[in-house]
Amino acid sequence: MPLDTKGKSSTNLYRELLAAKLPGTANRPAVRTAEDRLSYGALDRAVREIRAHLVTSGVVAGDRVSLRIPNSPALIAAALAVAAEGAIAVPVDPQSSAVRASWIDEATTPRLSLTTDRSESESTAASALRLALDPGSGAVTGTLEQGRAVVSGRRQTAGLAPPAVILFSSGSTGRPKGVVLTHEAVIWSARSLSNLFGFTAAHRELIFAPLAHSGAWQRATATLAAGGEICLFEGPLTVAHLLEATHQLAATGFYTPPHLARYLLNADASRARAGLATIRNLEIGSAAITADELASLLALLPGTDIYVHYGLTECSRATVLDARTHTHKLSSVGRPRPGVDIAIADETGRRLGPGQVGQILVRGPQMAQAYWGEPELTARTLVDGWLATGDYGAVDGEGFLTYHGRRDDLINCSGYTFFPTEVETELGPLPGVAEYLG
Repeated sequence: MPLDTKGKSSTNLYRELLAAKLPGTANRPAVRTAEDRLSYGALDRAVREIRAHLVTSGVVAGDRVSLRIPNSPALIAAALAVAAEGAIAVPVDPQSSAVRASWIDEATTPRLSLTTDRSESESTAASALRLALDPGSGAVTGTLEQGRAVVSGRRQTAGLAPPAVILFSSGSTGRPKGVVLTHEAVIWSARSLSNLFGFTAAHRELIFAPLAHSGAWQRATATLAAGGEICLFEGPLTVAHLLEATHQLAATGFYTPPHLARYLLNADASRARAGLATIRNLEIGSAAITADELASLLALLPGTDIYVHYGLTECSRATVLDARTHTHKLSSVGRPRPGVDIAIADETGRRLGPGQVGQILVRGPQMAQAYWGEPELTARTLVDGWLATGDYGAVDGEGFLTYHGRRDDLINCSGYTFFPTEVETELGPLPGVAEYLG
């Protein structure tokens, strides 16, 4: 029987993505690495046992729980267990600097930090719980260790829906910001993406980006929404290792930033095609990619649907471009996905027409509820149901968005203003111009 989540939230991440599928999916694979595989039934057992440890450790609804766990079955089980208890998961990228990690702790004041033997960073949570998960059975043991700080009683603003997770942005404009996502927002995005990309129970998602980041988090939840399998990449990320892992795990899709797509384009074509033969869905986001590069990827992988998205942690995958269907729009980042709205505004907030460049405004069911502990930033950025992104672009007459860059990146030279992305787009196709790939 699924865990009792009554009183925690009218909609619950654990219940919708896992419990509602049982017992029909109990024996189907849910999460795997190169050597271990966790079924949906075993994942549910792990969630139950971690949740019991949370209760024993004094965690109650509304508490923040820091997840200092690398990508692993334990991390996915821990996130769902925190949701089941009505607490708020705060995943921390294992590669984060000590300064960034301490900022996140300072902002969220977690009551408990969850770790494993593979965890490296320490938290200032009131206490820490070290987990050991048996991937075969889903059994979990936990060792409670006293922390170094006293937890704050701060809770989310009254009247708002219970949060499921706080994902911290990249912090490109200063300190990272805690983006508060509700259960409803995460679930809507998971189901919407799953439907948009055609995920089924046969989908096997290869994840190599940290699950503390929106790109990987949304793909993982979309895979669970479809009843598919999350395949976790391990080891150094090189083209050779990626192709090997894709073949070994028989992955059918993955999300990547553009730089890895460029590495694939610079690899031996026959080797890349062979290694990615099982891939049916490839999604690119987080930075600009040129139309020529997209066209080359379409030619390299003729059996793969390739998508490009635009979005932020605050409103993930606001637009999506189906590159194979819309080959005449490869310079764009697509149209709003169903249920999402895009507008372009000038400095006064006045809406602009097709082709006019201004700030991109977005709204949709997946949008963040607030920035944790930053009411002024929330009021300034989330206005009348719209997110003021700080990004600039234009929408054409067919509704396709072209991304120009961030306002902070605007270059003023001899009276002309332009964005770095525009420079890259113009110079990229020229003979003799190549990107340094390190």
